Amino acid sequence: MEDDDECPPLAVELSPEKPYNPPPPGPSAASPVGVTVITGYLGAGKSTLVNYILSAQHGKRIAVILNEFGEEIGVERAMINEGQGGALVEEWVELANGCVCCTVKHSLVQALEQLVQRKERMDHILLETTGLADPAPLVSILWLDDQLESSIKLDSIITVIDAKNFRLQIDEHKKSSSFPEAFHQIAFADVVILNKIDLVEDNLEDLERQIHEVNALVTVVQSVRCQVDLNKIFDQQAYGAKNPSQLQELLEYSKSVPPNLRHDNSISTFCICEQDPISLSKVESWLEDLLWERKSDMDIYRCKGILHVHDSDQVHTLQAVREVYEVLPAREWSKTESRTNKIVVIALISKGLFILYPETFAEWMAEQRWEEMKQLFEFWVRSLDPASGKPNRPDVDLFNHYLRAQLMSGALPIEMLDLAEQMREFEITPNTASHNLILKSMVQAQEADGAEKLIERMLQTGTQPDDESYNLVVNLLIKLNRVDSTLKYLDLMLKSGYTISSSVFVEYVRACVRSGRLDTLASVIEKCKATDQNKVLCPPWSWCVEIAEAAFEANNSKLGLFALEYLARWIARSERVIPPLHLSVDEGLVLSALSAAGRTCSPDLLNAAWSILRKSLHQKRAPTPEAYLAKIYAHSSIGQLQRAFGTLREFENTYGNFEDIDLELFSPFTSLRPLVVACCKDGYTTLDSVYVQLENLSSADSPYKSVAALNCVILGCANIWDLERAYETFEAIKEKFGLTPDIHSYNALLHAFGKRKKTEEACNVFQHLVSLGVKPNATTYGLLVDTHLVNRDAKAALAVIAEMVDAGFTPSKETLKKVRRRCSRESDFDSDEKVQSLAKQFNYRMGGENRREMLFNIEYSAEFAIDFDDAGAL
Repeated sequence: MEDDDECPPLAVELSPEKPYNPPPPGPSAASPVGVTVITGYLGAGKSTLVNYILSAQHGKRIAVILNEFGEEIGVERAMINEGQGGALVEEWVELANGCVCCTVKHSLVQALEQLVQRKERMDHILLETTGLADPAPLVSILWLDDQLESSIKLDSIITVIDAKNFRLQIDEHKKSSSFPEAFHQIAFADVVILNKIDLVEDNLEDLERQIHEVNALVTVVQSVRCQVDLNKIFDQQAYGAKNPSQLQELLEYSKSVPPNLRHDNSISTFCICEQDPISLSKVESWLEDLLWERKSDMDIYRCKGILHVHDSDQVHTLQAVREVYEVLPAREWSKTESRTNKIVVIALISKGLFILYPETFAEWMAEQRWEEMKQLFEFWVRSLDPASGKPNRPDVDLFNHYLRAQLMSGALPIEMLDLAEQMREFEITPNTASHNLILKSMVQAQEADGAEKLIERMLQTGTQPDDESYNLVVNLLIKLNRVDSTLKYLDLMLKSGYTISSSVFVEYVRACVRSGRLDTLASVIEKCKATDQNKVLCPPWSWCVEIAEAAFEANNSKLGLFALEYLARWIARSERVIPPLHLSVDEGLVLSALSAAGRTCSPDLLNAAWSILRKSLHQKRAPTPEAYLAKIYAHSSIGQLQRAFGTLREFENTYGNFEDIDLELFSPFTSLRPLVVACCKDGYTTLDSVYVQLENLSSADSPYKSVAALNCVILGCANIWDLERAYETFEAIKEKFGLTPDIHSYNALLHAFGKRKKTEEACNVFQHLVSLGVKPNATTYGLLVDTHLVNRDAKAALAVIAEMVDAGFTPSKETLKKVRRRCSRESDFDSDEKVQSLAKQFNYRMGGENRREMLFNIEYSAEFAIDFDDAGAL
């Protein structure tokens, strides 16, 4: 055996705190004898461990194979402990080719089997290697297939480490890649004994961490002079497919090893995880490519894993050492277990991987292999640059890929912020893309306050947010209904010349419409239209309609105009596709737009609405009469009389010759009333101007003569109590324009006489039109009733109503109320009873006139009277 610094006595009592618990009495004849390989670097304490085991009172019959002579001698010495209190017996075991780690499989296995057969009972075999031995070939030899029915089996690999000198070995390896065997021995180990801890003052946790960076699955046992719990040595069953502790360890193994960004190792552990069931044949094919064909940039030492196989309720275990692998069913999945695939790989990352790393990283990102990307990055930053020999340092773009992998794996915002802070350890500063990835995690977690603070921090530190930054924050604020805060960042975005994404724009439109912030929405749209980047933004068709409806209802002409522009843009797009779609706006929406244009006096909205209507009709039919009347109303309200009469002309040309047209459409008392009001806005000045224009148009090359237009002038004159102008205009219809007055002309003249209390003349007009064969309408009788009521003649008014009923017309409720009111004031109770009778006849509920009567009967005191001369003086 090799000489260690200190050797324990041959007989050492086990610690009472950790007594060895032997398994049930000896194995049956068919049970193979376990082989534990003890390895470790020179001077670590392998022989001390062997001596401790041989001298311990464990009651086991143990054989120790000592490979102490090297490769030149093909003979080995076996020391056999005869059991508790027994003597040590030495035997020679002939091997075919020297060193255990360099021999072929059959020689060593056959020699050990012969040793087991020569002894009556053998409980365990310890095989101690030299300090420079690579355990990989030895494991490949001893790991036998169950079908070979060998009398021995590989139990575990025990590696002894000198805690005092391990730090030196790490430092030397980082500088010159020396001591590779020490790291290989850790990579293949199932248990690592960290020996001589009494010679190390502190940093034991750091040493364990560095061991786990090489082999994350290994069990680390601390010891002084290799005095350890023998339960950690015997019966580990590390290569057994049905080992329950190993299965549980793999099930609980974390998907990724926590990275240490300040240390470097070439040998590392990573875990491949997949939730979906896999095909066993494909896994075997993949393993063969990986282990046999070496179709990767890694030298794989060891693999352990559990597999969720298609159409199987069994947990399958995977074991692999170098090129040898085995996949076997272990037990059934329990109901509480989450079925998954986990393969833990211990490998040496080769130099070629670092050269091809960007391409590999990009390929994995395209395949969305986020877990593998994270692990690959973590291994890479812990490795040396093959060119300079210094630790690899990522640039900001490479680190951003790592941040993206973390984001796609569900990292929380606080974790993303911590990772961004770690960038400074590599002397790189997070850029805008880095912050955008953090913002995305905040959007997923709906942390609006954190997102706003991050944007403010970017502005303060000089890392300017870009389009994506603002879009992320704005979208998050909209989802949380923080519309007012959203406007701040939209303004910053537009002032900086950035582009608002279409989805964010649509969400903002929805939020503003639903919350009634129409002025704010109009302001944002106006700013967007002023920039080249955002003027092409357009909400979906349905939301354009909703914007328009909300704007017209709120009389917001600016927003309504923007909505119509969006609709026009959609119509133009629909006509360019093949085949054309021919989108159309509902005519009711156009009527709302024309009405809103009239109420807000917006000529732009008026023109846009009419243009949209024309495009929507696609020249298939004319606009409805309601559309023409709405346009007349809008022009009249704006004060565009010339265009209003032009629309009336177009309306008459379209519908004037229809036999079944309702003549009320051309009545100045109802449909054309807005035009009448506009004509008399400035009194006789406007009326004279309109009359002169109509007179000029009647003698133009394309003459325009309209009774409806002249009727508006007559009624306008009546409204300003100008009876003379009204009568002259009525006479001009026939004398100057060569037209025949219609019922609306007579009604307008009747109204003019009635306002001036010319009851007799009004009656004469009525008799005249009847004599000419012009049929009176309900308006005619209503005006005649009003004329009599002005003269306080309720009986005459009732006579007209009776005549009206005989003619087939129904008096309005308002007309009956006027008559009853006059009857009450004149104390004409007989007439009042007739009014009540008519109300019952036509099912009118007249209601009371108490309030009106109270006001009418108020007797004002003389002391409140004001002398007009005194009032003028005041």
